[in-house]
Amino acid sequence: MTITFDYFSIAISVFLLLVALISPWFSSMARRPRIKMADDIQNASENDVDESTCNSDSTETTEVHTPTGATSALPFVSIVLAVHDNACELEERLPQLLEQQYRGKWEVIIVDESSTDDTQDVLTRAKAKYPRLYTTFIPESSHYISRRKLSLTMAVKASKGDWILITDIDCKPTGNRWLATMAEHATDDKDLVMGYTSYDADTPAYWRYDRLNTLCYQLHRIKNGIAYRNIGCNLMFRKSDFIQQKGFLHNLVHLRGEYDFIVNEMATPDRTAFVYDFQAQLCQRCPADKTWLYDHLYYLESRTLMKRGLRHRLLCNTDQWMLHLGWLLPMAALAYAISASNLVVTVAATVALLLTLVTRLTIFLSTCRQFDEHISWWKAPWLEVRTVWQNAWLMWRHRRADRFDFIRK
Repeated sequence: MTITFDYFSIAISVFLLLVALISPWFSSMARRPRIKMADDIQNASENDVDESTCNSDSTETTEVHTPTGATSALPFVSIVLAVHDNACELEERLPQLLEQQYRGKWEVIIVDESSTDDTQDVLTRAKAKYPRLYTTFIPESSHYISRRKLSLTMAVKASKGDWILITDIDCKPTGNRWLATMAEHATDDKDLVMGYTSYDADTPAYWRYDRLNTLCYQLHRIKNGIAYRNIGCNLMFRKSDFIQQKGFLHNLVHLRGEYDFIVNEMATPDRTAFVYDFQAQLCQRCPADKTWLYDHLYYLESRTLMKRGLRHRLLCNTDQWMLHLGWLLPMAALAYAISASNLVVTVAATVALLLTLVTRLTIFLSTCRQFDEHISWWKAPWLEVRTVWQNAWLMWRHRRADRFDFIRK
């Protein structure tokens, strides 16, 4: 192998290094807002600060997540969720939901979607213990519209709260300040409040990476424009806005997508808050394989009705092109240089690969630390590359699926 400083070798080497420097920054995690979660800020404060001071000062003042223009009165919040054959989950989750520490008015409304297990018995016992719990049900005969959207619509209309906080029964708060922390951001200058929902430790690494990656895209949209969709099951909105927008009227036949449709239809510029606080975070139980698959297929069907989708997909596709360009181009150059015994290009291609790896790992680990996600660093390159092929497979499954898998007949 010889050292040849010809123009071709120098040009190829410079181009490879430029691609290695630029391509890692074409990613959702590189664009995410660099804001510390509130517990990190709180841990850095003095130990002798009292609890009330920590709670009031625990979030930084930024447009994305902090309650600017807040009023002194805490909002009346209605926590809403729908259940179906979830007796065991209710036994575990109800105390976590109903023993939240919140100084304002609040209630919990649960809609039973015609359960056939002991759900009603569990709810009856809980109502005797917790006066702020209210329940209702939808009949089995509701066939022509989404039962989940019908359940949420009934609960919202029956609620007394000015703000609605919706979640799912397979999610649990990380503490008893979940409601209070979310409600602190329900201010006059916000219409939507979103919190992070992480998967539990038993969830496969790719599923946790996929959620974190998708979250970063949405944080970028919130910071620089209008929110596109919701990630997870931790969403707060104004009851009046839901009624004014006529709820799920335009998408009632779609079985799911309730969180995404609320955000996509109700979001306006600079009026969405994301709460950077671990106390506002939920932890979701690892879903079954079929549940995870159909959640993604439901989104592919729902996005056909969602606004602002073209810009979102263009950004995602650009990131994937740059990701593969950053890896494949230096690999191809390295293979060529070795076969041509070109030492200059060989060194440049090797440096480009190492630079791409180090930069992407740094961005990945920084994002995981920010949101307290524990994913092994050595999996990062494979998880990133898998995304485009996973999405292609999901799109193929969606095209092959029966349309009535996603809408009511």
